[in-house]
Amino acid sequence: MNNCDLEKLSVPGVKLEPSFKPNITKYKATLPSHRTQITVDAYPSDNGASCTVLGGEGSKVVMLKDGLNSVVVEVTAEDGTIQKYVLEITKLSASQALLEGIHLSEDLKLVPSFAANIFEYSCLVPYFQNSIILEPLIQDSHMKVTVNGSSEPNKPHSITVGDTPIEMLVISPDGTKSQVYNIIVTREQVPFSIEFTDIQEQMNYECPISLTALYRPVSIRGSDPKHTMTGPYMDLLTRRSKRDPLDETMLGDDWRVPEYELDMKMSAASVMCCYAYRGIIL
Repeated sequence: MNNCDLEKLSVPGVKLEPSFKPNITKYKATLPSHRTQITVDAYPSDNGASCTVLGGEGSKVVMLKDGLNSVVVEVTAEDGTIQKYVLEITKLSASQALLEGIHLSEDLKLVPSFAANIFEYSCLVPYFQNSIILEPLIQDSHMKVTVNGSSEPNKPHSITVGDTPIEMLVISPDGTKSQVYNIIVTREQVPFSIEFTDIQEQMNYECPISLTALYRPVSIRGSDPKHTMTGPYMDLLTRRSKRDPLDETMLGDDWRVPEYELDMKMSAASVMCCYAYRGIIL
């Protein structure tokens, strides 16, 4: 007489979270921008009970607007007891150009942790890794996403020793909006002493502070000739003084210039590496 539970609640083509159970009365789902309506299938446990889809204008079909749509299924038992099941259906906007997540190969981590409205990230990889796969996760299959200009899914992207910029471009389903997510992938420094086989390259790629090969090179905007050195040394030497470490001139606004192209050139150069193996220098 007072049984106002549902035996079944479903929306064809939509995955509700959590899965339906009669004692759970609140569910959520997210739908792509091209879905304009849903059909709610609801059946009471008791044959004497009735149920109504509020907002469905007397039918099980509910029209959707962009954003949050609250759909209520009201179950009335024979004795008049009422219970409500609430479906929170979020319809994505066709003009939305935000990712749901970014998955990295090798269980690598983004810093900071991903959030749809954060667009700048970094990622640290070991020195022996020379490529990375970045998979953009989208909620709407009509979105278009490219990674460094490629729309090919699960494509490995080469990374240099030092910093490699990765750009993810997201275009909304209707093509009116776009958003760029930038990831700087930092490959750790090779833990051995190296020398370039070409003498000119050895001179061009040597840090004037450490007198070793440049790592994550950074230059000072406006310096002439260009002042370039290993990034971590540059950060250490300019942390307090705010002066050019090489000539003591004051640093201007936006003075720090990451030399990504120089990193790529260095990674393509031939080097010699000396290291010890069981006490023997190789």
